[in-house]
Amino acid sequence: YSFGINTIIAPEEIDFLNFTLNYFDAKGEWENMIDDSMFSAELKIKTDTSLKLDPAYWDGNYRLYAWMNNRNHMKLVEAGSSPIIDKTPNYGFGFSFDQAVTDICGIFGRIGWQRPDITPAEGRPTLEWSWSTGLQLIGKYWGRKEDVFGIAVGQVIPSKEFEDAGNDAAAEGHFETYYNIQLNKHLKVGPDFQLIWNPNGVTNPEDGPVFTYGVRAHLDF
Repeated sequence: YSFGINTIIAPEEIDFLNFTLNYFDAKGEWENMIDDSMFSAELKIKTDTSLKLDPAYWDGNYRLYAWMNNRNHMKLVEAGSSPIIDKTPNYGFGFSFDQAVTDICGIFGRIGWQRPDITPAEGRPTLEWSWSTGLQLIGKYWGRKEDVFGIAVGQVIPSKEFEDAGNDAAAEGHFETYYNIQLNKHLKVGPDFQLIWNPNGVTNPEDGPVFTYGVRAHLDF
């Protein structure tokens, strides 16, 4: 369990824009909640509302966000040197969007960056960049207007500083495709396939790509 505060500012006079501020206890220990804190802010713009377009065809959301984590972090050093743990904050920013382009097709994307020269004191990998993009189709044209097909691809990219510290640092890639089937008004079932290459940043051919198969169910009542 943790403690957090979420604040949304949405001026009625500017209905296409809202601003979100968040605070979290970064460690979730209910101690030193100010010192070990995480803050984030997000600005969201709705394009269909701002441009007065038909949302059935042009529904879209664009988000710009930034964050700062005040937990103790470990300064990355070259391989063979002693790590330095101090009160060095981490921070980052990102941009994401989802945009309808027709009444049956939408596209989405996200890119994010974080400080490249530190890692959490527990020693997790430092991922400097991440990105993903894809599209989603509604099954209207093949007689299944409640079904949804999606496809996406992306990467998480470790920092050069993480590699210089003697770690495997290849970009881990992801590919996913899914199909959500509306069985009735209460139940959706979605087969899902994922492919991961360079898992955990390792390029050893013996580890090879990882294939994941799954099925998701969503029950509404």
